[in-house]
Amino acid sequence: MKPIIDYHCHAKLAFYTLRTVFQKTLAASRDADVVYGPDDIISPVIINLGDAGTVDVKILVSNMDKETVDSKLYSNVKLPAGRTVTSLPDFKPAFPSKGYYIIEYYVTAADG
Repeated sequence: MKPIIDYHCHAKLAFYTLRTVFQKTLAASRDADVVYGPDDIISPVIINLGDAGTVDVKILVSNMDKETVDSKLYSNVKLPAGRTVTSLPDFKPAFPSKGYYIIEYYVTAADG
C-alpha cells in the first residue's frame, strides 16, 4: 500500500479524499460536473449518514486570489436520520468574468 503523504510530508489527493468520505454530513453538487460555465446552475445536495439534525449550508464562489465573488446561504435545513440525500434549491453563481473559480461547500450545525 502506498502512503497518503509523500516523502516531503505533502498530503496527496488520497489524503483529502479519505478525510472527506469519512464525514457524517457532506454537501456537494447533485451532478458530477467539475467544470461550470457562465450559464450553468449548481444543484446542491446534502448527504447525511446518521442522526437527524438541522444544518446551515454555505456555498462560496471565489476567484483564484481567494476573493469571494458570490455566495449562497441555506439556513436551517432539516436533515432526516439514516442514509439520506436532501436536495436544496438551485444556485446560479454570478461569475463576474471569464476565468477559473473555486466553489466550496460548508456545512455547520444550525444555531437554534
